[in-house]
Amino acid sequence: MQAERTASKDAVKVSLYMKHFFCAYRILPRDAFPFEWLETTKEFKVRCNDTTGEEIIFPASPELLKAIHNCENVNFPNQGYHLPSDWGFSGFISSAVYYVIQKSPVAEINDFFGPLFGILGATLRLDSSRSITGVRWMHLSDNHWSCIMRDWTYDRDMPENSRGFLLKAELLAVSSIFFRQMNEMIWNCETYRYRARPRYKEGILTTVKATVATFICGEVRIVQATLNPSEPYPTLAFTLRAVIKLNKENYSKEAAYEVLKWILCPPEAPKVLATREKK
Repeated sequence: MQAERTASKDAVKVSLYMKHFFCAYRILPRDAFPFEWLETTKEFKVRCNDTTGEEIIFPASPELLKAIHNCENVNFPNQGYHLPSDWGFSGFISSAVYYVIQKSPVAEINDFFGPLFGILGATLRLDSSRSITGVRWMHLSDNHWSCIMRDWTYDRDMPENSRGFLLKAELLAVSSIFFRQMNEMIWNCETYRYRARPRYKEGILTTVKATVATFICGEVRIVQATLNPSEPYPTLAFTLRAVIKLNKENYSKEAAYEVLKWILCPPEAPKVLATREKK
């Protein structure tokens, strides 16, 4: 992570940077990283922001809202659908997403499979008790994907109640999504390996976007990220949009509705901010 930042002339280099970003953070020992630390990244200009206090307007159609509000396992979790433990709501919401998409096909739901995705889908085990899993990812549009991550880690170095950090799971989800958005995966029958073929060339470079819902113990963190691969010096922008309480003891179907909206009809990510001011 210490190489000097260089101008990126095409999306091929940008996608390779994303693959390097994924591989580097995969092996780092920490589970979470402060905003200030991330913004010292050399290869990329990284910007991090917390907008959890801002009002959100979801661009949801009436059909989608009806499907969300009629989801049986969200509305009646004790009638055939039992509430999971505080660590298990990723599967609960994943089932709800599948139900909603059947009623209102606003996205394609997919398993984590193939280059980089396969590492998360197979569960990345950090030790005997800590793991990160990519549960499902949703194709909202060609340049905006969302996903459900399950994070069974805990970083003891982070201050309690702090929100000025990103989880390893969030960094891995965003970088793998951007790599896959910028590349078509071609299977080579002779080598039994995938080959990445860039989707964007020359002037057809568009901003890629990701919305990540990470399920930790009793909470769901919503992070959005953007990257414009056509910029000479691309800015990788992360924004913590919401931290939603979702647990067994104080279960709220309204909270579950909100999580579903973030996954299936997220708003646009905020614009990139200027460099963080030093205090």
